[in-house]
Amino acid sequence: MLIPVLEEFHPEIFELAGTLTASAKIPDVDVVAAKVIRIPPTIPLYSTYRPESLVDTERELSFLKSVRGLPILRTLSARVLLVRDVGRDLVEFVRERRVSMILFKGDWEQAHGGFLAGDERRIAKEAGSSVLILLPPVRRA
Repeated sequence: MLIPVLEEFHPEIFELAGTLTASAKIPDVDVVAAKVIRIPPTIPLYSTYRPESLVDTERELSFLKSVRGLPILRTLSARVLLVRDVGRDLVEFVRERRVSMILFKGDWEQAHGGFLAGDERRIAKEAGSSVLILLPPVRRA
């Protein structure tokens, strides 16, 4: 199960992942939280082989502190993914690791596009994995 953190961190997705995996007596589901960082084209490709020189991993993954109490953290592995093209590179990551499910937070305003914005929509379409979209409740005025 993959939880990509593209622009914003959404704790609801981690709560959903925790609910989906809570009944497992033995963790047979790998849950990966991937903070996706776009690399500017001006940075040479050879620099990406040593990502610690480009990114402060501890700072980039600090959002996990806000979901500290969730049982999912026992089976969660977190990583920083450096990408040039978010859609293409994340689809490649999903295929290489044979990810079976991707979790996204949807947006009601994007209903015409499957409740997902551009990069997320491309990933959902091309990855070949199941996609679960969490939609926030509609707020009534």
